[in-house]
Amino acid sequence: LQQLQTIEVGSFVSSSGRNIPIMRKEELRQNILKHLNSTRSSLKSHIPKAQEAKVRAEEEFQHAHRANPADPRPLVHLAEFLTVAISPANFTAAESTFQEALRSAPDSPSVLGAYGKMMWDRDSDPEAEVMLQRALEIEPRDIQNLCAYARVLKGTARREKGLANLERARCISLGGPLEIFVAQEAQCF
Repeated sequence: LQQLQTIEVGSFVSSSGRNIPIMRKEELRQNILKHLNSTRSSLKSHIPKAQEAKVRAEEEFQHAHRANPADPRPLVHLAEFLTVAISPANFTAAESTFQEALRSAPDSPSVLGAYGKMMWDRDSDPEAEVMLQRALEIEPRDIQNLCAYARVLKGTARREKGLANLERARCISLGGPLEIFVAQEAQCF
C-alpha cells in the first residue's frame, strides 16, 4: 500500500487492453469499505427470505413423509437439504433425520447411501464405508452410491479400487441421465 502513495493518479492500460484506474491509498480504502458495506446490507436483506424458505421446505418434506411414512425419500431429501442447501455445518439435524429415515427403511439403498455420503463429507467417518457397502450389496447398480463409495475409497488410500467403482458406474450410466454426473466424479480423481 505504501507504493500506492508514490503512483500518479490516473489510469493505465493492462495487457488485455482494459483501462484500469489507479487510486490513492485512502481513495482505494474508501472504495473497498463502501463495497463491503453495500454487500453486507444486501446480504442482511436476504437472511429473512432464506430462513422463511428453509421453514417452508422443511414443512413440505415433513408433510410428504407424513403422507406416506413407508417412503423414506422425503426424509432423505430433507436431510440432504439440511446439509447442503442450508449449511454444511448443520449435520446434527441432518443426522437425526437420516436416523429416522433408517428406522422407517433400514434396507433402503438411497437412505444408506445418502447417509453414508453425509457421514463421509462431515468428517471422513469410517462408518460411511460400511453404510455405502451395505447400500451397494442391496443395489449394486446404484450409480450415485458407486460414485460416493469411490470417493471414500480414494480418501482411504485405495484409489485403484475407487477407480474400478467409477468405471462400473460409467458403464452403467452410458447413455443415461447420470452419465455426466459420473464424468464429473471421474474428473475429481
